[in-house]
Amino acid sequence: MWPFEPYKIDTEFNKPASYGPHEGLDLNVAGTWGNQDLGTPIKCIYPGRVIHSSASELNYGNLLVIESNTPQGKRWARYCHLQSHSDGFMMRGDIIGTMGSTGNSTASHLHLDVLKKKPSHWRFYSKNILEWYVDPRELINAIIETPMEQDKLNALKNLEAYRPNRTQGQEGSFEGFVNAIIGSDRSITSIENELTQAKERIKTLEATPPATSPVTPIPVEFTDPVAKNYYHQALQAEAWSKL
Repeated sequence: MWPFEPYKIDTEFNKPASYGPHEGLDLNVAGTWGNQDLGTPIKCIYPGRVIHSSASELNYGNLLVIESNTPQGKRWARYCHLQSHSDGFMMRGDIIGTMGSTGNSTASHLHLDVLKKKPSHWRFYSKNILEWYVDPRELINAIIETPMEQDKLNALKNLEAYRPNRTQGQEGSFEGFVNAIIGSDRSITSIENELTQAKERIKTLEATPPATSPVTPIPVEFTDPVAKNYYHQALQAEAWSKL
């Protein structure tokens, strides 16, 4: 899936640019020029989760990074020069933001690149293009033969809706639980069952009067011990949040 259609490619992957080989694709809406496509909605090209966003008047401008698990390994898609952006878990086709002209940009466009190695910082650039990057078409044209990844993300979005407001200190256990599930390769049925149980337990805690001590969670059957551990930590954090 392309970030928007109709599209035109202004600068190709691994072609000469003013600063060295081009690490991604520069895209505009076909038939436009200048800033005519400013504000165009940008779609997520492959399911994943937003792990970084930052604003700058330099280089990549307003930047969003989505981490994805693919058959070829982890990939990090960078959507650059954005006007605005979203957050959270992204399905293929979700709107991740709008086209802008922030940073080192003379007119509105989307710079899209995909890293195959995690860099030390997200405004990273290397002239060793084939060592660090893949052609974004790897994700754009990928056929997701099973909806598992999409279903996992959708289930996690549903679970997210049950999360009450918490302090940053309590956030870690929930994120750990989410990461343990989304990073697993187990069957979607197993994952859905565990998410259903997790949602029910969180709903029960929400309906429970404030406790005076941490609640010992009722055992829940997990096939993944890591997910089980994170889930119990999440429940413990829920109990503390109600004191």
